[in-house]
Amino acid sequence: MSKSIQVFRYKLCPSKAEVRITIGIKKIIPRKVRDKRTKDEKLLLKTTFSKIHETDDGIGGTITHEIQQKTPHSKDEYQIWDPSIEFFIVPELQIIILDGAKTIRDKVLDIIESILSKDSDSVIEIINIPKDKLDKLVDKIRVENIRNRVAWHKNKSDRINDNEGIEDHAYNMHKGKCVTNIKRFEKEKEIATSYDCKLGLVKCSGIIDDEVKDEVLLKITSKAELGFSNELESKHWNRFILERFKIVL
Repeated sequence: MSKSIQVFRYKLCPSKAEVRITIGIKKIIPRKVRDKRTKDEKLLLKTTFSKIHETDDGIGGTITHEIQQKTPHSKDEYQIWDPSIEFFIVPELQIIILDGAKTIRDKVLDIIESILSKDSDSVIEIINIPKDKLDKLVDKIRVENIRNRVAWHKNKSDRINDNEGIEDHAYNMHKGKCVTNIKRFEKEKEIATSYDCKLGLVKCSGIIDDEVKDEVLLKITSKAELGFSNELESKHWNRFILERFKIVL
């Protein structure tokens, strides 16, 4: 169960059979890291791949990644934490879905590559979603939504500001109000190179099959990161990616 996921491009990703053979029932990867308590000694931690399962679409499992972290409310005491995330590889689409906290997702990417990639060209990359493709996805989701709302929109504009940087434009809308009602929104969206959006939903295939009374928020970024108001099981995230989100891939 998690509130956020990210979809990555996995070039020359392994087949379901290759993942099964490599990981088996469980695979433990030992890691030596600097011990934060002593600074000059090494600490042995481990990353564990387990609970491998298959569907017609792909293969996935759980990754438990040990980290050394400061004990809450303590200045110099540390303990070992073992947070978990879920992964799901879809060979046909050449993608991997990582389900869980962003801090842990980022830490395990290199480990996944080192264990599962047998070719130097087999790499995991961030997906950059073109604006026109994200438009199509948002339109499909809005059509499915009876109340047809967009709660928040953010444009990354081509315009250069006084500090020679790229300007960001964000509209924060009250609940139940749609950003598309702002006249200047469409004009600014036209010149944006990409955008992130947050949608107020009452129904959506995969994550809200039956209409709900109070809208919930789905965030989609141009880097294929997704966030949801409520925690979702991996199977629901995966279904949404395969049924709706794949049009942007």
